[in-house]
Amino acid sequence: MPCAQCNKRGDGVFCTLPENTLSHLDASKSAHQYETGQTLFHQGNDAYGLYYIQAGKIKIYETDNEGNQQIIKISGEGDMVGYDALLSNTPHPNTAEVIEASKVCFIPKSTFLQLISEHAPTHFKITQQIARELSEAQHRLTQMAHKNVRERFAEVLLRLGEKHGLKTAQGTIIQLHLSRQTLAEFIGSSQESVIRLVTEFKRDELITEDEHFIILINMPGLIKTSGA
Repeated sequence: MPCAQCNKRGDGVFCTLPENTLSHLDASKSAHQYETGQTLFHQGNDAYGLYYIQAGKIKIYETDNEGNQQIIKISGEGDMVGYDALLSNTPHPNTAEVIEASKVCFIPKSTFLQLISEHAPTHFKITQQIARELSEAQHRLTQMAHKNVRERFAEVLLRLGEKHGLKTAQGTIIQLHLSRQTLAEFIGSSQESVIRLVTEFKRDELITEDEHFIILINMPGLIKTSGA
């Protein structure tokens, strides 16, 4: 799809680019289809470009020296990933793994750096996004450090519901296929703990599940449980 026709152009970081620059971006980029389980890049790899998600879901996680994974965020349609390594000129600090079949545009490093050096509004938008994400990450770290596993689980569900939720009469459906292991990686706990927490939250009528998704059915209760 040409960049000028992208349905996220109006609220994306490239929305202010003039038509001739968009044409250059079209000529430089490449679009790829990824299936669940494939990776865009690995932690420690050199960064060769920017990844722009047209459709699908990508989890971004870090791995410690013992092989434990900590999910930082889940990115979706309209999000960029990999730009932190490009701007800092360092290897990727994390891994990007597909958790839902995705269509992703790859923009080479040289093209991306040329865009932000020659087009101030785009540079400013990216700077804003970095500052916002850094602030959110610092807030999460501060909050998580002082919460028990039950509170952390409630907070993660609320955060996922805010970014990936669909509000219905039944409740807020988190539109992600979340395994118990994935949820454990979010809260820095074990899969066994998450299994127990899901059972408890269902018993307390905070959440329910259909065949594929978690549904948040008691937002005030979840907010209270999160310790907010």
